[in-house]
Amino acid sequence: MSSVYVFFKTFVPPSLCLALFTLAPKLQSEIVTWSVGQSQNPPVWSDKKNWSPEQLPDGGDRVILPVGASPILDIDAVVDELLLGEVGAGRVATITSQDKQLTVNSLTKWDNGVLAGAGFLNLLDSWNFNGKAQFGGWTVNLNGNGTAINTSFTISHALNVNGYLRVGTGSSFKGANAGELKLSGVLDMDSQTGPGQKIIRLPETCRRIITRQLHSKPKQLLYSSQSKILLVPLSDHSRVQHPIRFHEWNRKNSPRTS
Repeated sequence: MSSVYVFFKTFVPPSLCLALFTLAPKLQSEIVTWSVGQSQNPPVWSDKKNWSPEQLPDGGDRVILPVGASPILDIDAVVDELLLGEVGAGRVATITSQDKQLTVNSLTKWDNGVLAGAGFLNLLDSWNFNGKAQFGGWTVNLNGNGTAINTSFTISHALNVNGYLRVGTGSSFKGANAGELKLSGVLDMDSQTGPGQKIIRLPETCRRIITRQLHSKPKQLLYSSQSKILLVPLSDHSRVQHPIRFHEWNRKNSPRTS
């Protein structure tokens, strides 16, 4: 039995082809790099001329802010991945906000970064911190799971740990007078550092907040029975070497979750 194939020819205008191509979704994420350099363009996020390739990054793109980058976040933005700064002294990238919001859907790799002005940073999935993490007047929401190694956190407004933050070797927290560290998730001080003394230097208001949170939900701060968590007053620098205990937690107060 033979088969008969019938073909219909349909003319599609070139303009329609272009429109369909433009509206088609991306098959894979693109790498978009901040490249304003020495150009005369105002260094605003919303100007596609400040990016390479010359396009605004969106929720499907990997965004790279190299050393020396200093974009002004003048719009609410969503990206898929964010790579910021480089490991090493002085290898910093800076984002300045005008009360705008930056959301990262998947991976954030933070190697020496500064947030200036005031805004909102939402990290939804996974993130890794290294080096300087200076948050200025921003509200930073850590909603996924991640690790901080050799990271110096400076909290001037609000750091909300809504997910699971593993604090590795060489990391520290320091708050300015108005800074708040809030735990609705888990701050794990032991998973990579092991037993020993951990110091969190925070202002009085912030220490009261974290102490109140730990009384109500002690499993949110994890460490072994051989470890001590010392919440140390920020203003007394002499206490760094020989801290006077503000509040101490042990395994009885803070059982490790399975």
